[in-house]
Amino acid sequence: MGVDIDRFNGDVDSSFICSICNDVLEDPQQAPICEHAFCKICISQWLNTNQSCPLDRERLTISDLRPVSRILQHFLSKLTLTCNNQIHGCLAIVAQEELETHLLECSFDPKRLVSCNSGCGITISFGELANHNCVQSLRQQMKETSEILFGLIDTETENKNKMSEIESKLAGFQVETGEKMSNLVKKLERIEKENEDKMLMIESKLELLEAEMANIRISKSNSFHVESATLKQQPEEPLMSNPENEPPAIDNSSDKPESSKEESNAWKTKDRPTTWYKGRRGRGRVRDGFRDSGHDGNRGGESRGRGGYGNPCHP
Repeated sequence: MGVDIDRFNGDVDSSFICSICNDVLEDPQQAPICEHAFCKICISQWLNTNQSCPLDRERLTISDLRPVSRILQHFLSKLTLTCNNQIHGCLAIVAQEELETHLLECSFDPKRLVSCNSGCGITISFGELANHNCVQSLRQQMKETSEILFGLIDTETENKNKMSEIESKLAGFQVETGEKMSNLVKKLERIEKENEDKMLMIESKLELLEAEMANIRISKSNSFHVESATLKQQPEEPLMSNPENEPPAIDNSSDKPESSKEESNAWKTKDRPTTWYKGRRGRGRVRDGFRDSGHDGNRGGESRGRGGYGNPCHP
């Protein structure tokens, strides 16, 4: 919508008037071809239902609109008009380009806050100053202040109650937490004591095992030394009663029947104790006083190695 044409001082040229609202152009826009100018709000509302220029019916859309030329904007800004607060007593006449600055400073602005000069000193808007009653305003102000004060008192009481409740819960929580911490400390101490006792028991068992192992090693070592000393001190014994330590001659005659030889060999090898020996000529064994030899030709059983003279030994 345009600016009311009656507010302008003197006549206004028709080129500055919107053909839709018939007031002075406000935020003007023009058609690109015919260059007819309109208020931006007016032409936008028109083109929502019509797709043509209001004056010559040339095709026109909102996207086709362009701002008016700088010269036209300059002349519009120089037009003078009365203040918006004329009905409140302002008699100032200013150019359009200075109107916004004047409204910020206009003392007749009904929204501007002023202090009452009648004695109450209440701050009110300039538009309410003419109908202002100091007594009623003070009563209203006291009522509002009392409501605010009572509201603050209620809020403070409520906050105190909440704080008391929170403090009570906090105290209970601290007591409960202290008990839990005490129980936890006792439990940890008990666990540590049990672990220490277990460790001492384990260490004691380990010491006993080490002592037993040491005793076993010492016992085995002593037994080995005793057996070794005994074996070293044992004298050599003759294997047979022959003073020359020679085996008895064996009859190699072949005039005996074959069965007699087999019986003789069976008697010599049957259930005879075997004694192993080790001597100058090797290791062998003796059965019933006869030694076995692998190469000396003596009678006896099977050979277990090269025979010789010496002390008995284990197989």
